[in-house]
Amino acid sequence: MSKNSHKGNYDKEFKLMVVSMYEEGKTVTRLCSDFELNKNTLYSWINNYSTHKPIYTNSVETKKISNSEVKQMQKELAELKRENDTLKKCVTIFSRT
Repeated sequence: MSKNSHKGNYDKEFKLMVVSMYEEGKTVTRLCSDFELNKNTLYSWINNYSTHKPIYTNSVETKKISNSEVKQMQKELAELKRENDTLKKCVTIFSRT
């Protein structure tokens, strides 16, 4: 389960082990750090060997958000925070009785 003698050449068993660790919840950053891997290399292994649907692709789709949408989301967030604070206060009051 180790990499081959040449740096950068890894056997399939090693790749599968690392991908399995990713699928179990280890982060890409952590795995790259632990095994001294390049992130692009690990993402490639995940795409090739993962039993789960790949989350990484080379093409990135982005959606531009207008200023009005950002302001609307900020407004909604502020409202939800107020509601959350109110509910926390209610829990405190009702837990006393």
